[in-house]
Amino acid sequence: MQKILNRMMLVFSLLSSSAFAQKAIIDSPKKNNQHNQQKINDTANFQTYFSIGNFTGTKVKVEEFKKEFSIQISDEYVLSSMMVYFAGAGFQQALVISLSGNSSGVLKKYLDKCVVGSIVAFDNIVLKGKAGFKKVPGKKFNLY
Repeated sequence: MQKILNRMMLVFSLLSSSAFAQKAIIDSPKKNNQHNQQKINDTANFQTYFSIGNFTGTKVKVEEFKKEFSIQISDEYVLSSMMVYFAGAGFQQALVISLSGNSSGVLKKYLDKCVVGSIVAFDNIVLKGKAGFKKVPGKKFNLY
């Protein structure tokens, strides 16, 4: 179990590194099943586009996290896709949830399982707006 937690901590620290905040490419299928590539804009000023609640740090009281959890996106963008990871205390195995569109209600049952020692990470966050897609850096929370 400790090896799994150590690996998850390594993955979470890599996910939150600046290397993941560079330009990226996503595939979108054409009608004839060929793929074209759409560039995702740089991540500059990402705080103005995406946030989780009003949390400013990575360590959050579990009660506050559950009570004040919300995904906030600027009006000019909608959530295209995002990965959410749950690990640590309260989870026998790390869980990975893939969200798209307005499906954040799915997270409720997993948020209820969070206890002191749980880790929740948000990564591969892609927002869609009039100007195209914008990839924003992930966020990680250690609950205490």
